Amino acid sequence: MAVHIKSITFDCADPYRLAQFWRQLTGFSEDPDNGNASGDPGALLLSADGSLALLFVAVPEPKHGGRPVNTGR
Repeated sequence: MAVHIKSITFDCADPYRLAQFWRQLTGFSEDPDNGNASGDPGALLLSADGSLALLFVAVPEPKHGGRPVNTGR
C-alpha cells in the first residue's frame, strides 16, 4: 500500500513569518483566494500543482520535546 502525503502541518509561534521563510525556500505559493496575513492563527502554502500543502499553526506553548510537525494523508 502506497502512502500519499497531502499536507504537512507545523506548530509554531509565528505562522506568517515561518510561512514566508518556507515560501522562499520551496517556491510554494499562498492560496490566491485566501492569502496569509501577519497575526492570523494559521498560514497555508500550496505546491504549484496543488498536490501538497504546508500549514503553519500558532500554538501558545513553547516546544518542550515531541514533534512540532504532523503529516496528513
